[in-house]
Amino acid sequence: MTLPTTLCEIVDHQLPYLTTVYVEGNLQAYIEDMEAYFRDSLKSKEETRDVMNTGLEKLAADEKCSQEEHDLNYWDIFGDSYERYGVHFEVDATNIQQVRGWMTMKRDNAAGLARAQKINHSRLLDIMHGSSPLTALNLTNYAYENQILRAEYAFLPPGSTAVDAIRIRIFSHGMLRRHRPEGFVDWAIQLPNVMARIWTEDDVHEHLPTLDDFVAGGGVRRSRLVVHQPKYEIEQQEAALKYSIFLGEAEIEMLKMVSNSLCDLGSISYGSATWSPYQGDKIMKNLFGIIAVCEEPVGRYNRNKYSFIYVPSQNLDAITEAIQNSGAFSKTIGMEDLAVLRAIYDRTDELRSKYGNDFYPRFSPTELSNRTGLDKKEVESSLQNLTGILVEAFQPYTFVSGTFITEDYHSYKTNIPKWFIPKARMELAEQALQLMENN
Repeated sequence: MTLPTTLCEIVDHQLPYLTTVYVEGNLQAYIEDMEAYFRDSLKSKEETRDVMNTGLEKLAADEKCSQEEHDLNYWDIFGDSYERYGVHFEVDATNIQQVRGWMTMKRDNAAGLARAQKINHSRLLDIMHGSSPLTALNLTNYAYENQILRAEYAFLPPGSTAVDAIRIRIFSHGMLRRHRPEGFVDWAIQLPNVMARIWTEDDVHEHLPTLDDFVAGGGVRRSRLVVHQPKYEIEQQEAALKYSIFLGEAEIEMLKMVSNSLCDLGSISYGSATWSPYQGDKIMKNLFGIIAVCEEPVGRYNRNKYSFIYVPSQNLDAITEAIQNSGAFSKTIGMEDLAVLRAIYDRTDELRSKYGNDFYPRFSPTELSNRTGLDKKEVESSLQNLTGILVEAFQPYTFVSGTFITEDYHSYKTNIPKWFIPKARMELAEQALQLMENN
């Protein structure tokens, strides 16, 4: 087996110039579209970097495994995404060192490209938010396999001061298998009031920096958003308790995204220019309870990991009201729900004392029925009412017989609903219990 030895090596010299695309008209719309592109490209590169890191860790751990275990763990690294990550070889006992070298190179390249896209994205955000003028536009896109793009503010026609435009110069890198500048034109003219044309310039002499130099010389814009846990309010209403969680603009924006469909975590974390991926994760966790999660087992020990988020049906009316009118998520819980909330809170507090404050156990209706002595249907009704303080979490359960590489392998999956108190709702749950028990 022969493994690739280079990945998009970028050298500091004058690369062959191919052509230029000029974009004019509604440049603000085109800037916003480029911002979305670079945000999505950043997500892709960071995902590749993380997958390669995970793969390297597994290769290191699996060197002493049996061949069967090794093959299974390798499959778990890439799943069915071989083409996505450029994987075109098998792993066996004879080439593990070569594979490690390839994955290390792939990881480092993805990390460099991710940093470059973050720099480009930051420059676009500065323009969008008014920190820099459009005339400061200066982007270099290294993410294409066989070409490099330079986007700058310019005029049309070249050399005049007639029409504001964005000039995108396309340079060849490596063996250019396909060059179709019409694609950039076709994409641009789909935007409202945006026009684009191909204009091949004469005597273009431009030295492009290496990827390392571009990354070293570029700064990243820090997000101006400050993420706080939403404030809440509790109100006694006879034999019931009404609580309201006050949401900010970022939380409302994320709720709008989630209310439309089932969303994977990457789409949410990188889904808006309002927040950074790290902030997106914090905002999402602040919404736990209001939104629900799907979990899936990962790794050798099948530890559950969040995979998707969605709007639970029992919260839909309250979420719609929050988005359209009040900005506050409000629900009412009754005295009959207190026993279920108390059982979950006490057991959670007990296990967190034993395993640490980041431990949030999941509870099924059957377990809660046993703990409270209530009928299972009563427990399920209370869990529906308490969703908001509690998170609804669907966990896949897999039954397997046989082994993966034999013909008698069988499996089936089903989703088991469970509930837990998230970190963002522990204080609200405690105050709700105190208030209801004192009355």
